[in-house]
Amino acid sequence: MPFLKHDRRPVIRHPHGHPVAVIAAFNVLGDFIPRYFCIEDDNQELFKYKIHSVISTKDRYMLKEFYCVYDTYDYRTNILLIFDITKCRWTIG
Repeated sequence: MPFLKHDRRPVIRHPHGHPVAVIAAFNVLGDFIPRYFCIEDDNQELFKYKIHSVISTKDRYMLKEFYCVYDTYDYRTNILLIFDITKCRWTIG
């Protein structure tokens, strides 16, 4: 109906392994943590989020997992970001 307003608040529903753009911060030892990530919705519109905190990290064989909290529309939401060391690629877990 024409009078209904479309809600543009995206919900991240991408499958495991979906690529995502990430900005990470590095220290002098070469360790890194994600600071921002950018996701593309079904309409090819980009949404950028600031990561509030990293709850935990896990090192696996050739992977590094980051369980993060980010703010979206006044809500705190969790996401698992995975960095594949062999491909130098970030994905959603």
